[in-house]
Amino acid sequence: MWGRALFARRRLSLVVVLLLTLLVPLAARPGSAAAARNQFFPQTGHNITDPFLRFYEQSGGLTLFGLPLTEAFNEGALTIQYFERARLEWHTNYPVGRQIEIGQVGRELAATRVDEAPFRRLAVPTGVGTFFPETGHSLRGGFADYWRANGDLTVFGYPLSEEFAETLPGATPLTVQYFERARLELPTPSRVGLGLLGAQSFRQRAYPLALLAPASALPAPTPRALTIPVLEYHDVGFGVGTYQVTLPAFRAQLDWLQANGYTAVTLTDVYAYMFEGGDLPPKPVVITFDDGRASQWNAVQELNARGMKGVFFILGGGNALSDGQVRQIIAQGHEIESHTMSHPQLSRLSDAQLVYELVRSKQLLEAKYGVPIRYLAYPYGDYDNRVINATIAAGYDGALAAWGGGSWTPQKRWQEPRIIITGFATIGEFAGLVRGATR
Repeated sequence: MWGRALFARRRLSLVVVLLLTLLVPLAARPGSAAAARNQFFPQTGHNITDPFLRFYEQSGGLTLFGLPLTEAFNEGALTIQYFERARLEWHTNYPVGRQIEIGQVGRELAATRVDEAPFRRLAVPTGVGTFFPETGHSLRGGFADYWRANGDLTVFGYPLSEEFAETLPGATPLTVQYFERARLELPTPSRVGLGLLGAQSFRQRAYPLALLAPASALPAPTPRALTIPVLEYHDVGFGVGTYQVTLPAFRAQLDWLQANGYTAVTLTDVYAYMFEGGDLPPKPVVITFDDGRASQWNAVQELNARGMKGVFFILGGGNALSDGQVRQIIAQGHEIESHTMSHPQLSRLSDAQLVYELVRSKQLLEAKYGVPIRYLAYPYGDYDNRVINATIAAGYDGALAAWGGGSWTPQKRWQEPRIIITGFATIGEFAGLVRGATR
């Protein structure tokens, strides 16, 4: 095993033993939350559990991060996990969708080398490649191509050195370049690879070796059904119609929910409860909005005033809500998800058009707003088995219809129901709809 071979001659001191009590892997802690979705890696004997697993799968997996070297463990207020090529960090105080970050292991390892020639900041660009004034270094050639193709700043960060030849332990000289979160290596002229900076950082920090010891495979959670009111809105303003709710009526509905003990949660919360062993408050409700309409900005203000969360299904091809408004919606703790590129009836599209609507909207929204897009709302509530299969293939974790009540089951993961709230509903009728979908 990697850890035992590497550290076979080292022994734990009393100080390290005491430190170990502060670094107990999360899976071993008494009173931990219910088991989340996880994957066991027999090569190193370690698990990756959500939310790290979801980030790992969506951000490059084995290629970019390598195998897990430890279980997730607490370091102070932070939860971290080491991999061969990286360290993942869970910042619970960050906005939802941005809580998992790649640790700056490259910056930590380069901190003692700032006086070496390759690490010295350049006062002016070399004239070759792309110069980054933020760190005073350039990026060019194969390293630049790999950096751009595999996540650029988000994954690797800024360059901290120029390209240079380095002899690593047990290896012949390589061309390398250090970045905030990685070290790119060129073992052959035609193949760029990633250095084992996660392993190197673990050694540098002198963690207890027991963290490397193989663990047992964690049990997978059992999927759960629930009955929950998932409300569907469109326009929230001053008109009355099937898809138009007045602002006074919307305010009254939010006030009724709070007065009757309901807590607004996100789709991430609900799917985590169903498939990952997560928890929900006693009377959860999901408040969703379709189409990215301008009047939904009114709804955002009302939700914020009450400390409530909403889920906004917006279009990849453009919305009446401005980009600035969408960014504020995200920053204020609400969730954005996909409503396709252009709001077509998906069952009527060709296979190529269907893939474009589902895949491209997810890609564009993630690239523009920097948050994962995990869920889809079918425009017009229109879907069939072909659409569901395409939704799964596009990488969505779940999808919602436009009606159907409040019975959510694992079998309906990609066609879960909602309750349309029309402008004609009285507060009594609204209360009846919500209570009818509450258990």
